[in-house]
Amino acid sequence: MHAADSAESILAFVAAGLGFSWVPSFQPGGPRMPGVGAWPLTRPRAVFPIYALWLKSRTPAPLVAASPVIQR
Repeated sequence: MHAADSAESILAFVAAGLGFSWVPSFQPGGPRMPGVGAWPLTRPRAVFPIYALWLKSRTPAPLVAASPVIQR
């Protein structure tokens, strides 16, 4: 078993023939790397949270602070 902290590292493991993985992707068609195939999972439909990030030591940007979709 291998572990990686980034999608790029995971893709590199797969490209090197070290196995397969499931990864989230915002790219249409999934992540891309020469020699690696990406097929969407259709069941069950994957849902995962998305977070707005900023430095705690700074006031959030006005756009972030005014967003109606951010739960505080």
